[in-house]
Amino acid sequence: MKLINIINLDDKILTKRLNIIKKVLIIYSICAIVIVPLLVIYFWIDYKQYEKKNAYIRANYPLTTTVTRLTGVVSKIIEDPFIHIEISNGGKYILGSYMNEKEMPFIAAKFIMLGDSIYKEAGSDTLFVYRDTIEYFFID
Repeated sequence: MKLINIINLDDKILTKRLNIIKKVLIIYSICAIVIVPLLVIYFWIDYKQYEKKNAYIRANYPLTTTVTRLTGVVSKIIEDPFIHIEISNGGKYILGSYMNEKEMPFIAAKFIMLGDSIYKEAGSDTLFVYRDTIEYFFID
């Protein structure tokens, strides 16, 4: 008699535990069905906005190359994630990888500040930055 009561008690406990496990699995399934599509939609929208912004930047801020001639005063700096500058003559550019190991920071894009005068001759790989009557140079 005692053995039968123990078996019945174990069956009741197992049944309760199985019911709890089923409920938890149902809740996790519903969450997965709802959350996964929402995450996919979010990242898709974010990617489309990123592409739209990049298309605007590529169209309006050309990358400086050796054929680019720059001259003017830096009037605006945008960091996103590349450095975009606007100069006083209306030119808009993305600065390339101009570097000078003697200056800190040694990358021109991080060195340039508002009000700096910049000059780069077409056909040259050297960008000159003039700040407080001091000339700095950066090579691409």
